[in-house]
Amino acid sequence: MRLSVNISTVYRGIAAPEAIRQARRDGFAGIEIQMPYDTAIEDLREALEETGLPLVLINLPFKQGGGEDGVDWPAITAGAEDAFKRGVERASRYVEAFRIPAVNALAGIPAPAEDRAAVLDRYYANLDYAQSALASLGSAALVEPVSSNDLPGFLFHTCADAIAAIDATGGGRRLQFDVYHSHQMEADAFAAFDAHVDRIGHVQFADWPGRGAPGTGDVDFARWFERLSRPDYTGIGGQGWAGAEYNRDPDLTDQQDWLGRFF
Repeated sequence: MRLSVNISTVYRGIAAPEAIRQARRDGFAGIEIQMPYDTAIEDLREALEETGLPLVLINLPFKQGGGEDGVDWPAITAGAEDAFKRGVERASRYVEAFRIPAVNALAGIPAPAEDRAAVLDRYYANLDYAQSALASLGSAALVEPVSSNDLPGFLFHTCADAIAAIDATGGGRRLQFDVYHSHQMEADAFAAFDAHVDRIGHVQFADWPGRGAPGTGDVDFARWFERLSRPDYTGIGGQGWAGAEYNRDPDLTDQQDWLGRFF
């Protein structure tokens, strides 16, 4: 297991280049950015080269403020196919610049009363397009289930739902497993991880409840970090990345004291 950090949440409010430098000072081995598109590639390149940290995960543009043409959830929205493709092209520029191994292709929340089968068909077609584009750059698309508490009505709430979508499309796609979401939606999050470990491309984590840093909620992170360190979890690229994606607590002066407790 190698620890990455999602600077969009853990260093929220800090400009991306400085957040990358802070991540290096805090001891993380890799960087994730939910939506890197407001930061110029050259600015990111300078900080990444200075720190020596790889950029290991981004999301496709998916929502207003980050989605293409102001379209929310273009991966599943009727008539948004061209916007989705422009988002893939936009992401591909970052993937190519930094050799990013994985890109989260979040599905989204369907319109009320829309036929689920039609929504799934739309997502499958868009996922195929994204995977083809990413594969040409040595990257892979990820499918992530999201808890119904965080995003009610999201297309996939469980690992089984996401795996079914992966199985319905071509090769190369992998599951993005999130400890925070799984502890809410799975009867046994550890059992769900074990069941799908060979299909998991990337892991993210935050504590639950609260989506804070490890040790702020009820999740057994000593057990999780031991489990993630076993050789059967390799993820995309064989590095076994596990990404901290908890929400920054503005009242804490030391955001990363959990690292000293668990590592």
